[in-house]
Amino acid sequence: GITLNTPRDATVAPPGYYMLFVIDADGVPSVASWVRVGPEPPPPPAPPVTTQPSTQAPAPAATTTPATPPVPPVTRAAPFRVRTLGAVLRGRGPRLTLSVRVKTTAAASARITLLRGRRAVSARTLRLRAGRVAARRLVVRRATLRGAARVRLRVAITHRGRVTTAQRTLRVPKARSARARR
Repeated sequence: GITLNTPRDATVAPPGYYMLFVIDADGVPSVASWVRVGPEPPPPPAPPVTTQPSTQAPAPAATTTPATPPVPPVTRAAPFRVRTLGAVLRGRGPRLTLSVRVKTTAAASARITLLRGRRAVSARTLRLRAGRVAARRLVVRRATLRGAARVRLRVAITHRGRVTTAQRTLRVPKARSARARR
């Protein structure tokens, strides 16, 4: 057990409920226990909870912090992931079609940008639903690529204010020659 003395003056620790943390030598706090500081006797202790014995050494120090009543535990959602990201650039004539497919584990939005060097050639926004494949097609004029053999596809997915970016390099299909068209 741990014995500690509270401050004698109510201006240092006003009467009320506090969370008691025990901090080990590495500075890691324990799970908090609620304690009441004040002239009234504390309520009877709760029945003991059986748990597995701890393998950690007893903590050397204790601190108190004024706090609010207990808050229910927060459930954590599964981590956000991009499950699939597929992209194909097709076309032989003056127009090329970029097909993009994205699947994520949670609802999000995606900004799809096709780049020639550092310059954006085309960009669209796509709304993503959890666990569903979202597809988008972009039509690009071959002339805007100015003879580039490769282009970059950048997909910036925004989920709860955080941005995950994926990039792919795509080969530009060759245009049909005048002879092949005849």
